[in-house]
Amino acid sequence: MKINYVVREYREGDEVQINDLFNQVFQQKRTLMEWEWKFKENPHSDLHLITVAEDADKIVGHYASIPVFMQCGSERFLFAYPVDTFVHPDYRNLKIISDLYSVHKEIGAKRGYIGAFGFPNEQAYAVGKRLLGYYDLLKLSNLYCRLNWRQPVKRRLKGIPVSLEKAIQKASSKYYSVYFSKRSSKFQVIHDYIFDERVNRLWERAQQHFSTLCIRDLPYLTWRYMSNPLKAYNILAVGDEEINGYLVYRIREDNGTYEGVIVDCLWDDEAALKALLTAGLYRFSKGGVDYAVLRTQKSTALYMVATQIGFQERGGIEDIPVVYHLIKQHDALEKAVKAPSLWYFTYGDSDGI
Repeated sequence: MKINYVVREYREGDEVQINDLFNQVFQQKRTLMEWEWKFKENPHSDLHLITVAEDADKIVGHYASIPVFMQCGSERFLFAYPVDTFVHPDYRNLKIISDLYSVHKEIGAKRGYIGAFGFPNEQAYAVGKRLLGYYDLLKLSNLYCRLNWRQPVKRRLKGIPVSLEKAIQKASSKYYSVYFSKRSSKFQVIHDYIFDERVNRLWERAQQHFSTLCIRDLPYLTWRYMSNPLKAYNILAVGDEEINGYLVYRIREDNGTYEGVIVDCLWDDEAALKALLTAGLYRFSKGGVDYAVLRTQKSTALYMVATQIGFQERGGIEDIPVVYHLIKQHDALEKAVKAPSLWYFTYGDSDGI
């Protein structure tokens, strides 16, 4: 295991080696355009948060974060969201991760970051708890809503004809779409909404209903969901002259199963939230989606409204941990982390989906 390396900040041009190493480690084909979107085009872009380990002019390790503004009560704080931690196989050990993190944390403190949060996978969670000072904040539950009987029938009746499978899918889609269309509300649904200034006014109203959450203003939402070169998102909204809520979703295929993923949403009252979720389920069922999924924390309005209209937890699916680390002490945040039920996170607060 090689241990000769120097840890330093990002320098212009490093992205070529960084991206090559990323693709090698994760067996991906990420383009430089995608890297630039993620790190340079972010409305709060800060390339100082990219830390690399280098040996003989070769980048062999990487620890980076995306800057995120969090609203906590009436205050705003600059947080870092760690992404893309990876090390060349020849240098892989806990010391290089620790060295990368130490330099990264020092840089963050100098640049005014007050803390970090993340959604680590099982391996990263173990390393973070042991080595990087992660603290548990809360867990997010995965909720599911069945929208089609095609897959259950296929599991029970092995080898059913394709024609019968398609007939079941079509009939199920018709049933569920009619069901959700009858649950319409007073709100007008905009099915192909494009984020505009109305979403800033929604944010100003909606943030008052949450204790702590990532800021969802027009520049952030435009970057996150409308300019991603890799993924296309669908957006619907409820309202008319003003927007009372928005919902971001994707339909994806996984081994022949179609999922409607609710990536993010924001609303100004629970009636608008119910209208958003119902409109989303209607859109999914019309498209032949097998089931809808969303991620949220128990005891929140999103969890309660979603379970009222048909979502439920699926047995055997682990909750997703959310971890945090405070670089600087602050009374409001020290109080906030002791009340995790008041935080709001969705799929969209990560860099996935």
